[in-house]
Amino acid sequence: MQIQPHWRQLLLRTEKTAQAYEDYIKARDSQSGCPLCDSDEILKEFDHWLLMHNKFPYDRYFAKSDMLVPKRHITEGQLNDAERLEFVELKQNVLYTEYDSIIEHFPAQKSIPEHLHFHLVQYKRADGEPR
Repeated sequence: MQIQPHWRQLLLRTEKTAQAYEDYIKARDSQSGCPLCDSDEILKEFDHWLLMHNKFPYDRYFAKSDMLVPKRHITEGQLNDAERLEFVELKQNVLYTEYDSIIEHFPAQKSIPEHLHFHLVQYKRADGEPR
């Protein structure tokens, strides 16, 4: 996994969450395997995708921070037609009811570039109320 500069992590994470993320990455450096494939944070399963809790959420600005991950350990270029179709269906019919935005980092900023994933976020409301 790629560790990003501390300032970069703080753009979306609080100091506490950013530090926990850095500690996790340093500990994982000696391990093999994919943290997305090995995650036990699954919230919902679809035919080709998993909705999972982001263990290190983007909690500076977002009330909710989850991830959509293909079941197969693949990059975007390796998606098949069924995976693409289901992604579009989820985006149009499921995700918009729970989330405000999808965040996908470009390759230079991805901490896990070898396993496609999208961050799903719900903004914090000014009044503190859930939407």
